[in-house]
Amino acid sequence: MNGQSPEAVVVIPLLTEILGHPLFLAECYWPDITPAGLAAADVRTRRAVSRVPGVQYVGCVVVPADELVFRIFVGGTVDAVEAVHRLAEVPFERVVAAVSYDAPPSGVPSNG
Repeated sequence: MNGQSPEAVVVIPLLTEILGHPLFLAECYWPDITPAGLAAADVRTRRAVSRVPGVQYVGCVVVPADELVFRIFVGGTVDAVEAVHRLAEVPFERVVAAVSYDAPPSGVPSNG
């Protein structure tokens, strides 16, 4: 344990589910995406989600340098999240099950 007492070890929980629902990430390649285009896609997505039971749209992470948007969903299945994208007319490369974790706060020792 690198000389740390057991009390100093921080366990970082991996989240494959949020409140019992699976987590999915949609990878979208969007050259020249603009804030207005992203906002419009979000509106269409929220509308589409209301038509696909069990899926919630959480938001997205944009990587402008790579022209990528990672869209985050909770619940449903890969097929359901793909259906949301088709209904919303939002282009996507793939949808995959995802894992999230909470990093320890700054200054808190880790177990690595």
